[in-house]
Amino acid sequence: CAGDTPAEIIENYTAVVGRAPEMPDYLLGLWQSKLRYASEEEVVSIAEEYARRGIPIDVLVIDYIHWKKFGNWSFDEACFPNPTEMTEKLNSMGIKPMVSVWPALERSSVNYNPMMEKGYLVSTDMGLPIHTDFFNLTYFDATNKDARNYVWEQIKAGYVKHGIKHFWLDCAEPEFRGYHHDNYRYSTGNTTMVANEYPKFYTQMVWDGLKSEGEKNVVSLVRSAWTGSQKYGALVWSGDIESTFDALKNQVQAGINMGICGFPWWTTDTGGFMHGDIDSSEFRELLVRWFEYSTFCPILRMHGDRFSSKHVPDGTRYFAPNELWSYGEDVYEILKKYVEL
Repeated sequence: CAGDTPAEIIENYTAVVGRAPEMPDYLLGLWQSKLRYASEEEVVSIAEEYARRGIPIDVLVIDYIHWKKFGNWSFDEACFPNPTEMTEKLNSMGIKPMVSVWPALERSSVNYNPMMEKGYLVSTDMGLPIHTDFFNLTYFDATNKDARNYVWEQIKAGYVKHGIKHFWLDCAEPEFRGYHHDNYRYSTGNTTMVANEYPKFYTQMVWDGLKSEGEKNVVSLVRSAWTGSQKYGALVWSGDIESTFDALKNQVQAGINMGICGFPWWTTDTGGFMHGDIDSSEFRELLVRWFEYSTFCPILRMHGDRFSSKHVPDGTRYFAPNELWSYGEDVYEILKKYVEL
């Protein structure tokens, strides 16, 4: 018998597939993030402004393209010249830095040719090993233990040596071009049969790596997961969703589904990820309602690809602010109240 109650069923189920570790207290406050903080100076200035305002944040996330190339797995020195000092500065303020890691490589990255020669990339039955139109990226084969070990060594040299201990494992499905699974192959088989296991192995890579470094509390923010991912410290979020009230409604259902699948640690992009105009009264209302909801979710996390309709010349992309004070004084006072709560 699987169990007579939902609680018993989940308890027995997770006894088989693995249970999530406890979330450390120092990660249970506000997480500050946006697409994207482009420099060390910007990261530190955001942390200092939160401190000046007396608002504690537990995590500050450095999103993608802080590197020179996808597949280098290290900071771009031109934008982040002193990552060790940056990490120490944040830690001294009680803030844990988290950096985005993708399983993707550009052909011009330093690791592409070595990994291609070793057979560490996802292979294709037909055509070039290019798996997505986004930057024409190729993915490493996370089902291959040797490939995981290779990538972890790059992460260790590029981030861990600077004191980074928490990682955002983005694009964890991974995001194949057209999802042509019949053309892609992992070390464990054709992806029509085994694709869903990829994010579990991807998360396991960081879990095993940090554990080997003596870390006790391993938590990774992950865009996708599979049965058993939770035992590797996966904090799953609901992906790149629209900034709409319909999307907010869907988060309630998504969170419940994650819970009954044995994932207690789950979060969303507060305010939604796409098309949030910081100058729009409608979006500000959505952000407030979403923030109120997120306050009572497992993890409260600010994130989104924000823009400003007042400050985008000729349609040029603009990574608008996404901090608590970015939406006017009225919104700020409400958000601050909920952080304090």
